[in-house]
Amino acid sequence: MRKLLFLIVLLSQTLTVFANHKRSDSLLLVLDKTIQDKFLYAEKRERQIDSLSNLLNIAANLEHRYHLNQRLYELYRHYNMNSALSFSENQAMIATAIQSQQLLISAKMNTSEILGIMGMYKESLDIVTKIDREQLDQQQWPTYYHIHHSLYLLMSENALAPREKKQYEQLISHYKDSILLNIEVNSLGYQ
Repeated sequence: MRKLLFLIVLLSQTLTVFANHKRSDSLLLVLDKTIQDKFLYAEKRERQIDSLSNLLNIAANLEHRYHLNQRLYELYRHYNMNSALSFSENQAMIATAIQSQQLLISAKMNTSEILGIMGMYKESLDIVTKIDREQLDQQQWPTYYHIHHSLYLLMSENALAPREKKQYEQLISHYKDSILLNIEVNSLGYQ
């Protein structure tokens, strides 16, 4: 009886390992295909960027220019950070020109976010902490908390002293809770 039970357990373990191996193989094939197609993805992004840049060159309406800069910022954010920074700074100039506090806050948050991604944590924190929280609208709160969360996460990963790391981890937890309180439960970000 023990031998039979042992054989059943051994067989089930073998089948589980085989199934996991097969699933891993299929995921690796998808990853390999994605890597092979990286130039296609880059070309597609470049076409989007060129198209938006052409629209930006002919756009006369400042608010429309602001939103085109936003789209370009989003396309460049993880592609070319210096360009993303330039587009966020353009947004700030446009928002100042049209005297829109909400657009200026969004532009500043973009600048803060990209500086954080670039490793300029102090400069990023300087910008985001100077934002008047009373001026934020409902849609801006998740981004505001996300920037803080991301910055403290990056700072925690680079902290050398255990005390600093612990402080950053507490702030990460605080801002994670704040994000979850300010986004929709059914959203991808919440999940």
